[in-house]
Amino acid sequence: MLASPDDRSVEDEGLEDRQNLTEHVYEKLIEILIRGEMRPGDVITERKMADRLNASRTPIREALRRLEAEGLVYKQASRGVTVSPFRRKIH
Repeated sequence: MLASPDDRSVEDEGLEDRQNLTEHVYEKLIEILIRGEMRPGDVITERKMADRLNASRTPIREALRRLEAEGLVYKQASRGVTVSPFRRKIH
């Protein structure tokens, strides 16, 4: 018998909610970078960004990992996460 969408567990819904929140935080961080509100060399602290985006630190941390994998930020020992140098392409 196939499970219906209503048969999802609370754990499944919690995971989906967390993924949606992480995606939302990721998109907000991208917007912040595009608008130039944070510049290359600026340090991003999880706590301050969580306060700014009204989110817990977990989705902030997960979104920062994604940005790091994409090369938009990098980790520095004892400094935290730093915005990477980048150039805007104008077509």
